[in-house]
Amino acid sequence: MSSAPFSAAAERNQAPILAVLQRLLPAAGQILEIGSGTGQHARCFATANPDWHWQPSEHPDQFDVLKQGLSAEPVPKNLLPPLKLDVCRSWPAGPYSAVFSANTAHIMSSQAVEAMLVGVADVLEQSGIFVLYGPFVFADRPLSPSNQNFDQSLRLRDASMGLRDVARMDQAIRNGALERTAEVAMPANNHLLVFEKTGGAA
Repeated sequence: MSSAPFSAAAERNQAPILAVLQRLLPAAGQILEIGSGTGQHARCFATANPDWHWQPSEHPDQFDVLKQGLSAEPVPKNLLPPLKLDVCRSWPAGPYSAVFSANTAHIMSSQAVEAMLVGVADVLEQSGIFVLYGPFVFADRPLSPSNQNFDQSLRLRDASMGLRDVARMDQAIRNGALERTAEVAMPANNHLLVFEKTGGAA
């Protein structure tokens, strides 16, 4: 039995996420993943599309988990060596065709989420997209009971965590280079938010 780090949630959601990414992302290009966790998404998505040059990354504090996950078995050639990435500090140069992140916004502080949006805009090529997956708060609809409980558990664990308000993210990028262009409902009360780079230097 493998001792590699494993996320049951990543295993469950990777197929439905991949199906949407294959519609949204360019057929070929450089893709940056923020917060790759155990590396399960990176391995799955790179294997599914050999023309995606998939760049996994993880916060320095969790980087060893990602390295261990990716080293458990051979990876496809288009899965690049992982990078350390703290969204509040230095970023890789890019430019990237697209950026993807799953289940990160609610474990970051709101300030880190805003820093992530700024950083993504900096490293995306013009008209590139950022796809952000997870549970979110929408002003025009009630939270599901499961998401209410999840939000409360996060805030009890760390007051800086919690489900992020989509309207606040829109406000943070209003004068920036990103624009939210779509949302896709996903299983288990999750969504994929799609942002496009509409301005600023590549």
